[in-house]
Amino acid sequence: MARKARTVIQQTPAHITQRGNNKNVVFLENEDKALFMRLLGKYAMKYNTPVHSFCLMDNHYHIACTPPEQDSMAKLFGQLNWGYSTYHNNKYGKSGHTWQERFRSTHMTGLHLVRAMRYIEMNPVSAGLVSNPLAWNWSSARITSQITHPWFKLPVWWDSYFTSQKWHEYLLSIPKECDIYR
Repeated sequence: MARKARTVIQQTPAHITQRGNNKNVVFLENEDKALFMRLLGKYAMKYNTPVHSFCLMDNHYHIACTPPEQDSMAKLFGQLNWGYSTYHNNKYGKSGHTWQERFRSTHMTGLHLVRAMRYIEMNPVSAGLVSNPLAWNWSSARITSQITHPWFKLPVWWDSYFTSQKWHEYLLSIPKECDIYR
């Protein structure tokens, strides 16, 4: 039986998650995360897909992005996951699947996107790896205020609501009950 086609709404932000096969660690060294980030930048630019936030954990990743075309996400994440899997299997002498199933995607608008970005950047804090999201090297928390990658772009309305300081305060604030991501 064929699998259900993924719903993609072009020009609408999506929260992408991908977990290692059997929840295995897929980023064993910082070098692995650095290569993944280079691949993410390469394919985000190739498919003109702005990335709004990201976080790499040892056994999974989260990315919020906006696909410009119907097939942008499939192409970007297909090549990203394939490229990283090839590297990972060659480096560690493995074969078979690196990733568990297809990547998951959830479409978001407005406040849902802001909350998802907070959830993504707070992931290492929630996991007990750091006490401050700015201390995690492998997320967008530190670059949200100082864009250093051409493929990383905040939503066009961002500056109307957040300054660097306001975003960091929001990240560290106690979430409200209605915050579905906390």
